[in-house]
Amino acid sequence: MIGDKGNRVEEAKKAEQRRAPSESSAPREQEPNDFPAQATLLELGGDLRPVKGTLSSPTDHDWFALTSRNGESWQVELTVTPTTPTLDLMVLVEVPGAPGAPTEYHITGAGEPEVIPILAVSEQPQRILIQSAPDGTSGDYEISFKKRLAGGAIEAEPNDEVDAATAFEAPGLIEGFYDRPNDRDIFYVAPSRLDGSLVSLQVTPIDGIVQTLQLFTSRDLQTPYLSMQIPPDRSAGIPNLRVPQGALGLWVVMTAGEKFNRQKSYQLQLLAHPPVDKALEEEPNDAAASAQQIKVGTALSGYFHTPEDVDYFRVYVGTIPSADAPAVEEKPAEEPTPEVGEGETGEPGAEEDEEVGETAQPVDPLAAVADKDPIRHLLRVTAKPTREDARIGLAVQGSSDVLTSQPGAEAILCNRVVEEGGYLELSLRPVEYPEAGLQQDFDYELVTEDLAKIEGIEVEPNDATGQADKLLEGQKRVGFVASAQDVDVYAFAVPFPAPTPEPEASDSEEGQAPELDLFGNPRGAKPSAPAAPAFETRKVSLRLAPNPANLAFKLRDDEGGLVAQVNRAGAGGEERLTMDLPSGLYFVHVSGTHTNSCEPYELTFDLLP
Repeated sequence: MIGDKGNRVEEAKKAEQRRAPSESSAPREQEPNDFPAQATLLELGGDLRPVKGTLSSPTDHDWFALTSRNGESWQVELTVTPTTPTLDLMVLVEVPGAPGAPTEYHITGAGEPEVIPILAVSEQPQRILIQSAPDGTSGDYEISFKKRLAGGAIEAEPNDEVDAATAFEAPGLIEGFYDRPNDRDIFYVAPSRLDGSLVSLQVTPIDGIVQTLQLFTSRDLQTPYLSMQIPPDRSAGIPNLRVPQGALGLWVVMTAGEKFNRQKSYQLQLLAHPPVDKALEEEPNDAAASAQQIKVGTALSGYFHTPEDVDYFRVYVGTIPSADAPAVEEKPAEEPTPEVGEGETGEPGAEEDEEVGETAQPVDPLAAVADKDPIRHLLRVTAKPTREDARIGLAVQGSSDVLTSQPGAEAILCNRVVEEGGYLELSLRPVEYPEAGLQQDFDYELVTEDLAKIEGIEVEPNDATGQADKLLEGQKRVGFVASAQDVDVYAFAVPFPAPTPEPEASDSEEGQAPELDLFGNPRGAKPSAPAAPAFETRKVSLRLAPNPANLAFKLRDDEGGLVAQVNRAGAGGEERLTMDLPSGLYFVHVSGTHTNSCEPYELTFDLLP
């Protein structure tokens, strides 16, 4: 270069002659561009001409800064092709404003092009780095661009970091690609696009790839609000997603591990849930900690968005507390009333007369049975699948027992006592739902009821004589056979006769000893009436109204002895007993074959003339 000027000129002329006419005006990298601050500026306009570059050594670095004209936002396909067959290159894309490492593209080998299918380009410079692979060589390459006409309906790289998340103008649909191993696509939905409404989310499948979707309501992406997998053979999603009020937005993160496919895309869809005239189950509610809170009396429709979906609910009998409300203290369980006959006297129903020291028969035998406060909240929960070939499971939190319905039939949780201000935790799951998934229609109906206002409703616990409910003459008591082991005990009385008052002595006779006859009776006195009997017999009628369950009852006396056992009519029939009973206290033990209907039974007691 310094020596023979004539040779230099001659070589330059020969090189100019070898260069193609179109090549003479092609843009090239501008050295030095080994650092981000030295990046060669490429302004993309209407003419997307290829750009030439050279890696002069295996350690050479070529930085470029891509911008668009007039503040436009573009999405381009960027291809870097080695023109030296031995060159194995890699492309790194810098994430604007993100502290992490650049996104690396190194999919192919020596002599093969590296492609970034969708690259976002705007007036803010987007820097890329082209370098040789770690075990590569030097050589020439060419950068080419293709403008994509997808508008804002497709993700654009880099969007692996939260600061570069692709804006998703929901409600609507957006498309994405996994263009390399461990690709991560992040989408951001602004709060103004959500407004706390119920939305339907759906992701289409990619053959041979299992996708993972995570939703976050905080930009730190630490704790997912919801997670789910999309299988390779069918769409999946959440038809009833509720984004919390006050969320700073919704971040959707899509990943596929080592798998990728640059030809087949996925579609992410967020649409407003169509209006309905009933309450709806709301996701996420797949754990007890995220149970959906509802008030007793609510009837709602729900979905099973996967065959493994479990929906949790917390049914409150009062006001649903706010998130910052203090926890309700649980009331201690009441001590059971002692069994009749367990008193210190050893006599069932007996009371000790302190003055006389003798046991006196009460006129009202029911005085020995403790009064019970009426039940305040008694819950029944009914879950029914909407398909005739489906079965549903219903369980109470903390219990391993799952009530399983027959195909198309209801699963009913019966006769659950809940304290004022308390709640009942339960869960629903598809036991047999062959096509459970993203359905257009609802998968089940859930109904919650408070039965405590039914007149004469039983007061649980009443499983033993010491816990018996009083059964008065002419009164109708209502109860439930809540399980196969459930027994309800009621106490009724055949009254003792009223005592006959003794005759009063006249004034003239006071203070004088009566004159007795030969038989020891007062002379001239009228024979006294015979003493009233201690007991009398009355005709009693006990009736269990017809019920779908096969009901039965046993009649026992106050010492536990079996007086009668009635089980004649069978399921759906009336059970009745009419017999004479002497004065005293009696107990009716109602039981039956448990059915899934949870229909209340009616028990009445009458004294017949």
